[in-house]
Amino acid sequence: MRKFILWMAFVWVLVTSVTALAGSETPDLKGTWVWQDQGVRHYRSAEPLGKTHVKDKIPYPNISFTMTIDKQDGFNILAF
Repeated sequence: MRKFILWMAFVWVLVTSVTALAGSETPDLKGTWVWQDQGVRHYRSAEPLGKTHVKDKIPYPNISFTMTIDKQDGFNILAF
């Protein structure tokens, strides 16, 4: 039983050290990132606009986002 525990401890140390070494590089994220998403437009009042069904009045506009990453130091980025 003692040999099994020592063997499992050795395997655990080996696996964790290999994964730690593999994840040490930071990916280069510099450049322009563009993506699109859908949002829900909320109104100030809780009442629906007009007398139609509520599902007909909820708009789901498409919103596009653009992020430009200028500088990167590890996982810290400077983006606009």
